[in-house]
Amino acid sequence: MLKCGELESFVVKDMYHSNGLEFIMLNGGLSLQPIEKYESVLADNLLVLTQICKQSKEYYPGIQMVCIGQDLLALLRGPSKFLKVKVCNLIGQMCKHSDFFYSELRDADIFPEMIKLCCDSDKVVKKASSFAIGNAAYYSSSLYRTLAPAIQHIVVLLNDPDERIKTNSIGTISNLTRNSDCLVPEIMEHRIPEIFVDLLLFDKSLIVKKLVIHAFRNFFKHSKILKNLKKVFDERRKKAFRDLIKRKDTADLHRHLNAVKKHLGLT
Repeated sequence: MLKCGELESFVVKDMYHSNGLEFIMLNGGLSLQPIEKYESVLADNLLVLTQICKQSKEYYPGIQMVCIGQDLLALLRGPSKFLKVKVCNLIGQMCKHSDFFYSELRDADIFPEMIKLCCDSDKVVKKASSFAIGNAAYYSSSLYRTLAPAIQHIVVLLNDPDERIKTNSIGTISNLTRNSDCLVPEIMEHRIPEIFVDLLLFDKSLIVKKLVIHAFRNFFKHSKILKNLKKVFDERRKKAFRDLIKRKDTADLHRHLNAVKKHLGLT
């Protein structure tokens, strides 16, 4: 018997190889107008494309023939927040397995519109946009300059009360330091190393703490950030770090916390 994930993969594979993409085109693709009238059809088409992208990069070339950048841009600029979320989720999956779509999405001016959504009043929109931007930074630094304007909005989301928005934002900043040091000046300008230290020490969520520690692995590659992290640890934060490493509920993190301690020369 197929498990749930295996069943989903099987269904998606069958959908792809049985002219599922052709069906989407016959169903109007992503260019149906007016958007308000065809919102549910557009949402269904976006969902199918998202599920196909989610499974494997082997489907990307086929998706490329159906998923036109200008259509995605029009939906991001359109009136429907529901569809904007669907588009962001699709773009996140288009960037999940490789950088295959990076240049195409950049050339279609997708990211400036998506960056604006990071400061939307709707938390679902913020969650989806921060997820997509993070994935667009993972595999290479080719989009770093395009994504740089997002930093001023992402830094605000680092203190969002919604844990998923916060963790997406931590991952985005981490990925923006993963492949290059070209955005280190912007990271420093917004005092992000200090914010990350305080998230590690004072945020109540263990998931947040784990993701910050993971981000530190990328931070430690860059001498300016490492130097700044060492300066951030005043006596108050050093004490908080010692208390954190003693806590029973952080036992699973102790090995990683000790690695941070060694990197930063904490006593």
